[in-house]
Amino acid sequence: MKTLIVLFSCITLVAQAAEEFREFTARDGRTLKAKVITYDAGSGKVKIEREDGQRISVQRNAFQPDDQAYIRQWTPCGLFLDASKLTVLPRCTTVKKWRRKHEGTQMGGGQQGGSQGGPGGGRQGGGQGGPGGGDEGSMGGGSSVLATDKNTKYRYDLTLVNRSGIPLGGMKAEYRIFYMQERPVREEVPFAGESNARQGQSGGMQQGTFVAQPEAQVKRGVLEIGQLDAGDRVKLSTTDFVILERNAGRQAQGTMIDLEATVNGIWIKVFMKAPDGSLVERDIALPKRIMKDYRWDS
Repeated sequence: MKTLIVLFSCITLVAQAAEEFREFTARDGRTLKAKVITYDAGSGKVKIEREDGQRISVQRNAFQPDDQAYIRQWTPCGLFLDASKLTVLPRCTTVKKWRRKHEGTQMGGGQQGGSQGGPGGGRQGGGQGGPGGGDEGSMGGGSSVLATDKNTKYRYDLTLVNRSGIPLGGMKAEYRIFYMQERPVREEVPFAGESNARQGQSGGMQQGTFVAQPEAQVKRGVLEIGQLDAGDRVKLSTTDFVILERNAGRQAQGTMIDLEATVNGIWIKVFMKAPDGSLVERDIALPKRIMKDYRWDS
C-alpha cells in the first residue's frame, strides 16, 4: 500500500511526448501515466517510469486486468535482458593468414626499387633488424628482401542461444570492432643548414625518416537476428577485417619500416522491439573493459 501511495502521488506535469506514456489504472481506480521499463515474470514485479522521470517497481497485480495483460506482453523483454535466458557469446576468429615479401635490387652497395604493400604504420625507418634482411654492402647486383608483411584476416562470430522457454523475436545487433593499426608517416625535423638539406624542405623544416604512427580503427556493422524459438541457437558473423604487421630488413628504406597492429576487442549492442515500439537494449563486450576504454560513438 505504501508503494501505491508513492506511486500515485506527487505526479508533476513535464513536457514529454504523450505517446511515450500509457495511462495505467490501479485496482482502486486511481490513474497515472507511465511507461514500462522492465518486467520480471518470475517475481511479478514491473518497473515503470512516471512522467516526472521517477522510476519505481510495483507488483503487476496492483493494476486493473487490462493493464496486467499489457504488462505481461513485456515478458519476452525481461527474458531478453536476462543473460542466463538469452546467452550472447562473441569470439574472435582467424579467417586467413598470408605473408608478402618486398624485394629490392642492390646496386653497388645499396638497393633500388622495392614494392610497398598493405596498410600499416611503422617504427623509425632507416635500417631496422628483421627477418629477410639482405647482405649489407654487397658490391654486386642481386635482390634482397627489404621487408616481410604478415597479414591476418579476422572476424567475430556471435553465438546466441535462447534458453528462455519461449520465442524471442524482433531482435537485431549492432557492433563496433576496435583495433590499432600503425602506418608509416614521414617525420619532419628542424632544418640544420645547407649541408643537411633534403629535398622537400619547407618553412624551416626538412623531410626526415618515416616513423610508425598508431591509428585507432573502428569497424562497424549491423546483424539481423530476427526471431529465436525456444532452444534455438544461431551463429552470426561480422564482416572481415585485416591487420598488417611488417618486419623490415637491414636494407629497408622509406616506408619499408616495422609495423605493428593489435585487435583490442568488440562491443555489441543487442536490441529487442518492445510492445510500445521502443527498443530494449543489452550491451556485451569482449573484453569487458572495452566499454570503459572506448566510446560507442567514437
